[in-house]
Amino acid sequence: MDKDILSSFVNKLATTTEDRLDGYLRDSDNSFYFKRYFYYRIEKYVSNFLEGDRIHRWIVLPGLRGTGKTTLLAQINFYLINKKIKKANLFYISLDEALILRKNLYEILEEYENYRGELWEKSQEPIILLVDEAHYDPQWALSLKTIYEKTKKNKNVFILVTGSSALSLQSNTDTARRVLIERVFPLVFTEYLLIKKRITPISNLKNKIENALYFSDSVEQVEKQLKFLMKEMDRYLTKISNFDINKYITSGSLPYSLEYSQENAYKNIITLMKKIVFEDIPRTASFDKETIDKVWTLLLVLAMSDKVNYQHLSSMLKISEPTLISMVRSLSNSEAILRVPAYGNMMKGVVKKSPKYLFLAPILRAALLWNIGKFKEVGSSMLGKLLEDVIGLYLCKISENKAGLELYHDSAESSADFILKTSDNKLIALEVGYGLKREGEDQLKKTMSKLNHHVKYGILINQENNFYIKDNIIHLPLKYFLLS
Repeated sequence: MDKDILSSFVNKLATTTEDRLDGYLRDSDNSFYFKRYFYYRIEKYVSNFLEGDRIHRWIVLPGLRGTGKTTLLAQINFYLINKKIKKANLFYISLDEALILRKNLYEILEEYENYRGELWEKSQEPIILLVDEAHYDPQWALSLKTIYEKTKKNKNVFILVTGSSALSLQSNTDTARRVLIERVFPLVFTEYLLIKKRITPISNLKNKIENALYFSDSVEQVEKQLKFLMKEMDRYLTKISNFDINKYITSGSLPYSLEYSQENAYKNIITLMKKIVFEDIPRTASFDKETIDKVWTLLLVLAMSDKVNYQHLSSMLKISEPTLISMVRSLSNSEAILRVPAYGNMMKGVVKKSPKYLFLAPILRAALLWNIGKFKEVGSSMLGKLLEDVIGLYLCKISENKAGLELYHDSAESSADFILKTSDNKLIALEVGYGLKREGEDQLKKTMSKLNHHVKYGILINQENNFYIKDNIIHLPLKYFLLS
């Protein structure tokens, strides 16, 4: 009987993939969602596989909940259908569904092999496995490794896996040699505008701005390149307003939230974060119920500030410092928060400084503040924190996607918010200016003076309208930075 139930379940999965994923392709108006920039990189891997390039045939997409990973799988499935891949060779499974039957991924894939009526290693046709929410099965990596090894000769199976960010930590060394990990980030501003307002970005403008800001040899070179791009940037910005920028900062960094009013978006984000704390973290950390409850309290505390004083927090939460550090690490692994290490911690003889913790998606902090009745204060210091989250997201993303960049913060009081180390071991100091203009300049200059000849230049991201250079500092309006 149990075998019959599993067979019926897999048969239904195999024959309804298109129907089950169709709802992730369209918005409430039945219009197709625009594809995120990230989609095209994944489509390229799939396209290469179909054309015979089988180097990368197992891709893992870890990322924060709500970043649109299931929608990406639906779009890839739609692409494959249009490529005339046999529907029997397209198999989508979300492993939260498998919990109902108390079956693991290996058992489901074994039954799918029976459904196809052909051994994995004997098939000459391409087979595509789309595995969603893989973190629900702690043995997901071993199960897929088995399939990967069985098809090592004919290389006929392409595997695309999504799930929580802890996925990248669960694969062992043996598996890691086979897997290509592509991290899924929250939305940048131009993606938000593309999805929300259908404003198409200018081709390659983003990369040109990034190259100017982070790969120039001097402040003069930055100035020259940005002035060259100014006409294109201003042309794009004529389509948007300050309202669009504020909406992105407060509620537009996750595609999950874009179809809701701000209040309903925050309610849904709170539900999402509770899933992270009360469902995802217990799967990867051995905390008891009381400690898990305190993880939620810790999140609320972090929403009010990015500074972590372990001694103070452990006393307030009535837990040991090692337990607190494990709690923070779990939140960081889930990508609810972003860990920015202090610059200099890797140097010998330097006293270890606490890292800075931001929210990888600014809407997470905004929703938590709304949930505790503090959102009305966003007009003052809290908006500064949300802006810092935005800049942290951008810098984290580019430091992962571009070789040779490393992200740090200056742990000294009244210093720059970020330090970016470049491939030539030079440093770029960055400050998120909100409030007094003079204060932001002073903080940048303090960091730049301390780092001395190692600094190429500083970047002050501010609320002004004009871009200019002064005292080796690039005064860059936020509206221009958000296009990078």
